[in-house]
Amino acid sequence: MRNNRRPPWLDDLSEMIAASGKGVAAVLKTQAILAAVTFVLLCIGLALLDVPLWGLIAAGITLFDLVPLVGSGMIMIPWAVITLIAGNRQQALLLLVVYVVIFVVRQILDPVLNGKAIGVKPLYTLLCTVLATLLFGPWGLVLGSVAAIVLKTAWDIRVRRRREKTIQNNTREAGPPRDPDDPEGGAQGPV
Repeated sequence: MRNNRRPPWLDDLSEMIAASGKGVAAVLKTQAILAAVTFVLLCIGLALLDVPLWGLIAAGITLFDLVPLVGSGMIMIPWAVITLIAGNRQQALLLLVVYVVIFVVRQILDPVLNGKAIGVKPLYTLLCTVLATLLFGPWGLVLGSVAAIVLKTAWDIRVRRRREKTIQNNTREAGPPRDPDDPEGGAQGPV
């Protein structure tokens, strides 16, 4: 007679895929939140600087900011340098201030939001991202978070399986339940 029970590794793989999918969705949600924060800060900064079409420019810079390894600095810093060369030192300085504010806010929010969203410590996410970037170039920035999610999920499954096995072994070794009223701690039930 054939055993119709699925092998445990297949259950683990299914669970890992489901949990990793949830983690990737959480990372994408975090990136959307960071993009919204960047957009709002750019709108405020560019409107205060009286830049024409500030909303449209802020939207363009925010879209550019979503590309791995590119970021808003690829637009903001050259823009500030060109403004400085054109002779408007105050505007150039204020553009750099807007960029620095955006950069600092993102650096603070990114690991906090990602860590909460996927349940991985920010340091581990950073290490996975750096390693993936070294191995895969710009795509490593995206793959690093995914790798952190998959590794955490695999670790959680392994820990849970060991815990279940330990509980199962302890239950077998314990034998029948003991009668607390029996001074010798004999087994319950009829004698």
